[in-house]
Amino acid sequence: MVKKVIVLYLVMYVELDRNFFSSINYQTLLDIPEQIANKLADENQKLREFCTVQFDNRLAFLVEHFSGQNKADIPGPEHMGWEQVCQHIASIRQQHGSVILALFHFGLHRSILVDLACSGVPVVAPIAGKAYWDFYQQKHIAPAEFADCFNLVEVDSPSVGKQLVKQMRKGHLITIYVDGNMGPDGVHVEEGGVAVQFFGRQVQVKEGISRLAATFKLPVLPLFSLKQPGDEDRYCITAGELLAADPYLMQKLYQQLETQVKKRPQDWEYISCCHRWMASEHNTDPDLAPVYDERAGLRLNQKNVRLVQQGDDILLLHLDKQTAFKLPHWSKELSHLLREGGTAGEIRRWLDQDDEHQLKVRLINELVSKELVTTFI
Repeated sequence: MVKKVIVLYLVMYVELDRNFFSSINYQTLLDIPEQIANKLADENQKLREFCTVQFDNRLAFLVEHFSGQNKADIPGPEHMGWEQVCQHIASIRQQHGSVILALFHFGLHRSILVDLACSGVPVVAPIAGKAYWDFYQQKHIAPAEFADCFNLVEVDSPSVGKQLVKQMRKGHLITIYVDGNMGPDGVHVEEGGVAVQFFGRQVQVKEGISRLAATFKLPVLPLFSLKQPGDEDRYCITAGELLAADPYLMQKLYQQLETQVKKRPQDWEYISCCHRWMASEHNTDPDLAPVYDERAGLRLNQKNVRLVQQGDDILLLHLDKQTAFKLPHWSKELSHLLREGGTAGEIRRWLDQDDEHQLKVRLINELVSKELVTTFI
């Protein structure tokens, strides 16, 4: 019996794993072949594992250190380059009164907040989920010089805004992850978002950091964790261009992120879920679906769609819409034609192979209407 076509709404890391999405997004953003993207995805996975272990070891070291005989001593920061960056931050604070620090899920980013406290820079950061408690492992046993510099706010707290303002008035700097507003399990931004250009694509991102900067009339300083050339296990903290609070702030922040991703694409942790930010306008009214012209050939929508085989299932993954269209098993030959770009003659021969001509035409109409497939003459 012919199976019905099923539309699957993917949940990140359930149907398809993180490496798959990393590779897909590398292909899409960088316009590179699948083989090169797969290699970058593998390197990205190894980096995430290394950084996670490195951070866990860092927290364990701090807990042991603050629990020991030398608990009054503050360990040095893990990143190199903090002396210059801290001097830069102090200069900005002297000129503007304060500054908002913009962070990114890039390199050894988890250690930046700890490094700021080790460097004596008082910060407050909205942190989500498990990370909130991970960070606090060492705060309650640390000396005041460290603990007073290290203040976190649960990002899901209904009073997060008031807590940030309260800490700012105490002289703490706000640190916010620019590219962390979606999260690996997030959904499209529907409210409070702004469109920016990222690698030539329009993405929809939240602009909380921009609103804070505008409200308090503060500049924003991006901080990046970058690998030291020639030493894969050493990282340096680098400040980006200081940005004023203006309507183009989010675009400028993503321009700086794009510059760093181009240099070290494997070091950007959120490559695995950046497709969830991508904005698109698409027609969902089935009455407006185009009628397939049998004089036309068919090919995948090469800009937004990837054909993926999962076991016996063949999926057409639409990056912008976050959906996968599962082809019925009887249409396997069509998938080969779509991958290569089937001419009108090849498509007609497939349509006429059996008595299911109309069923096949309806399938093609659906694929075209969902922008998974394009026609060509």
